[in-house]
Parts: sequence; structure tokens; C-alpha cells
Amino acid sequence: MNPPPLRPPAAAALAAASGLLLLAALPRADAWPLAFVALTPLVVATHRQPPLRAAALGWIAGLATALPGIAWLHGTLVAFSGLAAGAAAAVVVAVAALQAARLALATAVAACAARRGWPRAPLLVAALVGVEVAIPLPFPWTMAATLHSIPELLQGAELGGPYLVVLLLAGVGGALAEPWVARLDQRPPRWAIVALGVSAPVVAFAAGCARIRALESALASAPLGSVGIVQANLGLLAKSRDREEGVRTHLALTRGLEAGAGPLDVVVWSETSVMLPIAEREAATELALRVGPFVQSPVVTGAVLVREAAPGERARLLNAAVLVGRDPTQVGTYAKRRLLPLGEYVPLERWVPWVRRWLPRTGRFVPGEATSPLRLGERGLAASICYEDVSPEVVRDGVRQGRVDLLVNLTNDAWFGDTAEPWLHLALAKLRAIEHRRYLIRATNSGVSAVVDPAGRVVASAPSFRPATLVAEIRWLSEGTVWGAVGPGPWWGLAVAAAAAAALRRPGSRRDPARSTPGDRDLPRE
Repeated sequence: MNPPPLRPPAAAALAAASGLLLLAALPRADAWPLAFVALTPLVVATHRQPPLRAAALGWIAGLATALPGIAWLHGTLVAFSGLAAGAAAAVVVAVAALQAARLALATAVAACAARRGWPRAPLLVAALVGVEVAIPLPFPWTMAATLHSIPELLQGAELGGPYLVVLLLAGVGGALAEPWVARLDQRPPRWAIVALGVSAPVVAFAAGCARIRALESALASAPLGSVGIVQANLGLLAKSRDREEGVRTHLALTRGLEAGAGPLDVVVWSETSVMLPIAEREAATELALRVGPFVQSPVVTGAVLVREAAPGERARLLNAAVLVGRDPTQVGTYAKRRLLPLGEYVPLERWVPWVRRWLPRTGRFVPGEATSPLRLGERGLAASICYEDVSPEVVRDGVRQGRVDLLVNLTNDAWFGDTAEPWLHLALAKLRAIEHRRYLIRATNSGVSAVVDPAGRVVASAPSFRPATLVAEIRWLSEGTVWGAVGPGPWWGLAVAAAAAAALRRPGSRRDPARSTPGDRDLPRE
């Protein structure tokens, strides 16, 4: 008879420990070494568990990370969406459950694959990577963000996006579980697997150091540029009440910045810096008049644009980034394509209109369409707005629209307050600079505004929750990367392979009911 799996109380405790270890590795706690062992307890907890129990354990682990991680959402829903406190708490729990479901799916897939004769631990690693690429989240994040402060360990993102970094973390966590798994199986540990897990981060770090040295050599010969960031720290509700305030404050801060630094290649303002609703057709003319004559540098500003509606329909809003150049006729526009649920639109409103009564202050924005990069002379700027910069696919699509020399993100993280979320947002955004080997300029309303170099290092930043400006030198780069060319295709293949293993019996494997246990009937020997 096969040895039984861990009993539910012990397994649940280990699963919760995995989630809490992962939470501690994220910003701002930044206990990043824990990221390499965070999944080890979960691997042990789910070993030999039947699929439903494994899914429950994965859900426990995911919830231990997600529920504290999105606690900020409660205050945001109450203050800015108009939701009652009790209903907001229910929404937070529901969203956390959805976030955790991705990990539950991964553990269930691995358990199903084990029942069909496939090795459980490698399939769990594959499933963990597969669900990150295949399953969207209401508030996207990736385990790769745990290593944001160690750029040497992130350089693989140039080849495989954040998923290659996740593969490293999950693989190490699975390998380090081998001695405990062997004890459960009543067999000697396979120490070669442990050695592989221990050596993988060392090899990745050495490779990252070599890649950064090569990148620094390339940067030294690249054309030099200068950029500025304006962080106005405007109150969200105050900016809505006085819609001229955003323009006045940003112009004053920009003129002060230029008084010390002179004209720059571009100055970036934050998301919705201009709250005045401007007709989409008139955006170029209107902003050229309001901004262009009063500054010396081209400006990329956030703006709210109004899209003309059909007769009888309500006008729709666009969350946009608009480039106002030195020449008043040189204006480019990018409209946000991936909107924030519960903030910019009400999910399911099209089919269940009465839901909006619960969220009276939620926006009525519509997504924009893919556009060419903003043109700054011969340079191209790929813009993203708010949490679009946490999506590798959205930014990659923007870079592929034409020549891009710089990544620009306009964000308003004041919704999150003084929590870890703005720091997590920055940590996630750093990966985009590495994936495309471009400088990334992040202008936020309240912080964290920063300039990130193509190695994922913050080279300049502004203090949070106060008005500030900063100036930084950059290098213009436009060469392609493997990730930019290939994208997530191979990782989709891994997701499909994990799903196939969960559905198809491994050739040569067989059921052995006589050796099964009551908690795991028909489980093949692993």
C-alpha cells in the first residue's frame, strides 16, 4: 500500500505557510530569499493528495497571499466607487478568492496528472507557469516581482518574459521539497534534484551579471537623452472638483523643472493630469493651446477624452496619454486598452445594468484601440496607462506597433494609499524594461515615480505623497529582444502540455487499486 498523504490539518497549515512566505517576499517587506522556498511547503502539502483536496490546498495558499495583498481595495471601493462598507468587504473577499483560484487550478492539474502516471512535482512547476500565462486575474501580478530588488536574477525576462523567472522560482521550490517528499514516500531522497535546485539561482545570478555587463557596454555607445517627470500629488476628489487644478499644477511644476534643467527631450505627467473632458476629435488642438505655449519641452500628459456617442447613447470616456510637442501640430494620442474593473468600468454592466446602482461613482470608460507609438521626431514612445505596465503582453504589443526607443507609463496609484501596492506596481513594471531593453519612465500622481534602466534598475525616483519633479539622463535604444520577437507562445505550449498531462494517461502507467489509500484511490505510484 502506498504511504498516505499528509492529514488535512497539517497539509492546510503547510499550504497557508506557502502563501505567507510568498507574501513576505513581495514589496515592501522584500524578504526576497523566501521566494525560492515559498512553494516548497505547498509541494509537500499536495503530495499524493487527490485532485479536489489538492485544489483546496492551492486555494488556501493563494488566499493567504491574495487577501492581505488586496486589503487596500476595501478603502478604494468605499471612497471612490460609492460602495457600502459591508458590500466592499464582500467584494474584497470575492476578488481574493478569484486571485487564489489560479493557484488552486495549478495544484489540481498536477494532482490529476499524478493520477495518470505523470510525476507530480514537475507537473506542478509546469502548471504554476502555465496558469500565469493562461489565466487572467482582476488585478494581475506575477511571482517574478519578488526578485525585483535583485536585477541579476531577472535578466532571463529578456528571453522568456516574467514566465522564465517564475519557472526558476517554482523549479527551485519544487526541488527543495524533495527530501520531505522522499520521506512521505518512504524512499531515499534524490539528492541530484536538490543540488540542481540549489545551483539554479547561482547559475542564473552569474548569467545575469554577465548580461548586465554586456548591456552596460551597449548603453555607453547609445545616443544620450534627457527626460523629466512631474509628480503633482493631487488629491483624487479635489482634482475632480476643480478640473483646472491639474493643468495649473503640472504647468507650474514643469516650468520650475525647466528653470533648473532647461529644455528636455520629453517631460512626462501622470495619468489624468488633465481632468477636463476634452472631445476626442479636439484633443490635439485643445491640449496644444493649454500646454504647448507654456513649456519648453514636449510633454506626455494624461487626459480624459470624450468619444462621440450615437444618438440616444451616453457619451463614453477614454483614459488617454497625449503627446504635445514643441510644434503645436505635433500631437500623438494613446488610449488605454486594458481598463481597471470596479474603477473605470462596472463588470457585467452590459448584461446586468442594475449592478451600477451599487457602484455609482465608478467610471464609464471604454477601451482604446491599438495605436502607433507616440512620435517624438525620429524617436518612438510606447505608452501604457495605469496597470497596463504590469501586463507583459500589452506592453509587448505596443512595442511591436513601430519603432520604439522609450517606454512611458502614466499612473495614478493614489487609490492605494500608503500601502505596499504602489511598490508592487513598480516592481512589476521593472520587468517591462528588461523584456524590451528600453528605459522606462513612470510618472505617477503620488508615487512611486521612477526612471528604470534596461537592466531593471531604478536610476532615479521621487519621494511618495508629495509634489516633486526629477530629471534623468537616458539612452535611446531600439534593438529587439527574444521576448519581443517570440512572446508567450512557448509558455502557452507549456500550459497546454500540463493540461494534456492532467487529461491523458502516461504511456506504460497503470492503476494499482490494491496499493491505493482511502484518501487517494487509484493513485498510481509516483
